[in-house]
Amino acid sequence: MGAPRGTENAPLTDRINNEPAILRGLSSSESLIAIIVAFLFWVPAGLLIGALLGRMPVAVIFMGAGPLISVWILSGWFQTVKRDRPDYYYQHLLKSRLAAYGLLQPRFCTQNGTWDLGRSMPVLSARTAQSARNSATTFDQSTD
Repeated sequence: MGAPRGTENAPLTDRINNEPAILRGLSSSESLIAIIVAFLFWVPAGLLIGALLGRMPVAVIFMGAGPLISVWILSGWFQTVKRDRPDYYYQHLLKSRLAAYGLLQPRFCTQNGTWDLGRSMPVLSARTAQSARNSATTFDQSTD
Protein backbone atom coordinates (compact mmCIF):
# COMPACT_ATOMS: atom_id res chain seq x y z
CA MET A 1 0.00 0.00 0.00
CA GLY A 2 1.54 3.27 -1.10
CA ALA A 3 0.73 6.87 -0.40
CA PRO A 4 -2.58 8.23 -1.66
CA ARG A 5 -2.55 9.43 -5.23
CA GLY A 6 -1.08 12.91 -5.65
CA THR A 7 0.61 13.06 -2.22
CA GLU A 8 4.00 11.65 -3.20
CA ASN A 9 5.58 15.13 -3.21
CA ALA A 10 3.65 16.60 -0.29
CA PRO A 11 5.84 18.58 2.13
CA LEU A 12 6.50 17.31 5.62
CA THR A 13 4.44 19.46 7.95
CA ASP A 14 7.08 19.72 10.66
CA ARG A 15 9.45 21.22 8.10
CA ILE A 16 7.18 24.04 6.88
CA ASN A 17 6.41 25.60 10.25
CA ASN A 18 10.03 25.93 11.38
CA GLU A 19 13.15 27.33 9.83
CA PRO A 20 15.47 24.59 8.62
CA ALA A 21 18.86 24.19 10.22
CA ILE A 22 21.52 25.48 7.82
CA LEU A 23 24.67 25.77 9.94
CA ARG A 24 25.29 23.00 12.48
CA GLY A 25 21.85 23.34 14.03
CA LEU A 26 21.39 27.11 13.60
CA SER A 27 18.59 28.41 11.42
CA SER A 28 19.23 31.29 9.04
CA SER A 29 18.00 33.95 11.48
CA GLU A 30 19.97 32.44 14.37
CA SER A 31 23.12 32.19 12.28
CA LEU A 32 22.69 35.82 11.18
CA ILE A 33 22.46 36.94 14.81
CA ALA A 34 25.51 34.84 15.72
CA ILE A 35 27.53 36.30 12.83
CA ILE A 36 26.57 39.88 13.72
CA VAL A 37 27.45 39.39 17.39
CA ALA A 38 30.76 37.74 16.47
CA PHE A 39 31.70 40.60 14.15
CA LEU A 40 30.69 43.19 16.74
CA PHE A 41 33.10 41.52 19.15
CA TRP A 42 35.99 40.62 16.85
CA VAL A 43 36.33 43.81 14.78
CA PRO A 44 37.20 46.03 17.78
CA ALA A 45 39.17 43.20 19.40
CA GLY A 46 41.17 42.66 16.19
CA LEU A 47 41.86 46.38 15.86
CA LEU A 48 43.00 46.50 19.48
CA ILE A 49 45.27 43.48 19.09
CA GLY A 50 46.69 44.88 15.84
CA ALA A 51 47.33 48.27 17.46
CA LEU A 52 48.99 46.69 20.49
CA LEU A 53 51.27 44.57 18.30
CA GLY A 54 51.88 47.42 15.85
CA ARG A 55 50.91 45.23 12.89
CA MET A 56 47.58 45.86 11.23
CA PRO A 57 47.68 42.69 9.06
CA VAL A 58 47.32 40.79 12.33
CA ALA A 59 44.14 42.79 12.99
CA VAL A 60 42.74 41.71 9.63
CA ILE A 61 43.48 38.06 10.46
CA PHE A 62 41.69 38.36 13.81
CA MET A 63 38.76 40.25 12.25
CA GLY A 64 38.36 37.54 9.59
CA ALA A 65 39.14 34.32 11.43
CA GLY A 66 37.69 35.29 14.82
CA PRO A 67 34.03 35.48 13.71
CA LEU A 68 34.30 32.28 11.67
CA ILE A 69 35.74 30.29 14.56
CA SER A 70 33.33 31.87 17.05
CA VAL A 71 30.24 31.09 14.96
CA TRP A 72 31.46 27.52 14.40
CA ILE A 73 31.98 26.96 18.14
CA LEU A 74 28.72 28.73 19.04
CA SER A 75 26.73 26.65 16.57
CA GLY A 76 28.22 23.46 18.05
CA TRP A 77 27.16 24.61 21.50
CA PHE A 78 23.65 25.36 20.21
CA GLN A 79 23.47 21.85 18.80
CA THR A 80 23.89 20.41 22.28
CA VAL A 81 21.42 22.90 23.79
CA LYS A 82 18.75 22.20 21.17
CA ARG A 83 19.16 18.41 21.05
CA ASP A 84 15.99 16.52 22.06
CA ARG A 85 14.24 19.75 22.99
CA PRO A 86 11.06 21.20 21.51
CA ASP A 87 11.25 23.94 18.90
CA TYR A 88 12.31 27.36 20.24
CA TYR A 89 13.15 25.83 23.63
CA TYR A 90 16.22 27.94 24.34
CA GLN A 91 14.49 31.13 23.20
CA HIS A 92 11.63 30.48 25.64
CA LEU A 93 14.12 29.61 28.37
CA LEU A 94 16.02 32.86 27.82
CA LYS A 95 12.83 34.92 27.82
CA SER A 96 11.53 33.28 30.99
CA ARG A 97 14.87 33.88 32.76
CA LEU A 98 14.89 37.53 31.68
CA ALA A 99 11.30 37.86 32.93
CA ALA A 100 12.28 36.29 36.25
CA TYR A 101 14.95 38.98 36.69
CA GLY A 102 12.50 41.73 35.69
CA LEU A 103 14.32 42.59 32.44
CA LEU A 104 11.43 41.55 30.20
CA GLN A 105 7.65 41.44 30.47
CA PRO A 106 6.53 37.93 31.47
CA ARG A 107 4.48 36.33 28.69
CA PHE A 108 4.34 32.83 30.14
CA CYS A 109 1.95 31.27 32.64
CA THR A 110 4.05 30.82 35.74
CA GLN A 111 1.22 30.08 38.17
CA ASN A 112 2.25 27.69 40.91
CA GLY A 113 -0.85 26.59 42.74
CA THR A 114 -4.57 26.48 42.15
CA TRP A 115 -6.29 28.49 39.48
CA ASP A 116 -9.42 30.49 40.09
CA LEU A 117 -11.78 32.68 38.13
CA GLY A 118 -10.84 35.84 39.99
CA ARG A 119 -14.30 36.18 41.52
CA SER A 120 -16.19 34.42 44.24
CA MET A 121 -19.08 32.16 43.36
CA PRO A 122 -21.26 30.23 45.75
CA VAL A 123 -20.67 26.52 45.75
CA LEU A 124 -23.83 24.75 44.67
CA SER A 125 -24.66 21.35 45.99
CA ALA A 126 -26.15 18.77 43.65
CA ARG A 127 -29.62 19.31 45.14
CA THR A 128 -29.42 23.11 44.73
CA ALA A 129 -28.19 22.78 41.15
CA GLN A 130 -31.03 20.38 40.29
CA SER A 131 -33.67 22.72 41.76
CA ALA A 132 -32.14 25.63 39.83
CA ARG A 133 -32.39 23.63 36.61
CA ASN A 134 -36.00 22.68 37.38
CA SER A 135 -37.01 26.28 38.06
CA ALA A 136 -35.35 27.42 34.82
CA THR A 137 -37.23 24.74 32.89
CA THR A 138 -40.50 25.72 34.55
CA PHE A 139 -39.88 29.38 33.70
CA ASP A 140 -39.10 28.55 30.07
CA GLN A 141 -42.32 26.52 29.75
CA SER A 142 -44.45 29.20 31.39
CA THR A 143 -43.43 31.88 28.88
CA ASP A 144 -44.93 30.00 25.91
